[in-house]
Amino acid sequence: MKCLSKIDNPNLEKELRKWKNVDIRLESGKHYKLYLTVNGKSKFVLLSKTPSDWRGKLRQVSDVRKTLIDLGAEKVDK
Repeated sequence: MKCLSKIDNPNLEKELRKWKNVDIRLESGKHYKLYLTVNGKSKFVLLSKTPSDWRGKLRQVSDVRKTLIDLGAEKVDK
């Protein structure tokens, strides 16, 4: 999760900790590109460097969660 230190969204880091076997990689350009890999399948999520309003960070978490589900990731058992 060290690569997420550039993104000021503690909820995103908290969400990613809830999932098993997820590899992440962050690339920076005009926007952040967060690559998520689960069981050899990979997708990326574009993240704005400057969220438009207070909902922007919530949308980031939602987009990442939907992508992880699409990749077939499983949540960590509690």
